[in-house]
Amino acid sequence: MIFYNRDSFVDQGVISMLVTLMKKGIDIDKECAANALWSLAKTERNKRKIREQLGAIDTLNKLAESKHQGVQEAAKRVLLAVKITESMIQGLGL
Repeated sequence: MIFYNRDSFVDQGVISMLVTLMKKGIDIDKECAANALWSLAKTERNKRKIREQLGAIDTLNKLAESKHQGVQEAAKRVLLAVKITESMIQGLGL
């Protein structure tokens, strides 16, 4: 499968926009933004870009505790897709 369009979106800065929407939007916006990130996280390149985006993982972790089930599930899907491991956290110095 070709992921050219997904990569193009990422190259145009969509991850930053989606993180902003997850921070500031209403619940349905947050859920849709997280689902869009999950859709982008189909290649290792995009997974890395999501992990590297300032505030993305922190925001997703907060949303994973949301009272809104759809938001919570969408955030958990993205976190699972990008697979933040302890060794990655240590490598980032976090």
